[in-house]
Amino acid sequence: LITLLKRCGELEIHRSVDTSGYAETPIMLEVAAHTDLFLFDLKHMDDGLHKKHTGVGNEQILHNLKMLSKNGVSLRIRFPLLASINDSVAHVEAMGRFLSGLGSIKHVDLLVYHDLAGAKYKKLKRPDLTDRAYSVTPEIVDRTRRLLEAHGLTVHLEK
Repeated sequence: LITLLKRCGELEIHRSVDTSGYAETPIMLEVAAHTDLFLFDLKHMDDGLHKKHTGVGNEQILHNLKMLSKNGVSLRIRFPLLASINDSVAHVEAMGRFLSGLGSIKHVDLLVYHDLAGAKYKKLKRPDLTDRAYSVTPEIVDRTRRLLEAHGLTVHLEK
């Protein structure tokens, strides 16, 4: 990855890295030295729930986000919003406090779970692997946006 990022830089090609942030900090910082923008997924603030839903805790992820922010790296936070997983007021408030506390984070892309792939599966005559239980209501989306904006964050809704 670093070789590719260096070469893109030499060719004046914009370099974005989409990441969960789950990597050793020295590696993240080396990648950051050759990256113009990080698209950083932030799924859950609670370590135990993060581990339950993703298979890994979030301590390293949050540490890396702090380090990238501290080093002035350009970051866009991507928050995948899933019903009953991370849509509670308490969780969104915790995320808002954490991100606003970093100082350099101003923008959050709110990724609302949808089951649009269901139609594609049907067309391909394949089993529908989407889970409608994760879909959030428009009211929850609006509440989440307002809660994050109350922490001084700009929220962009991705559909």
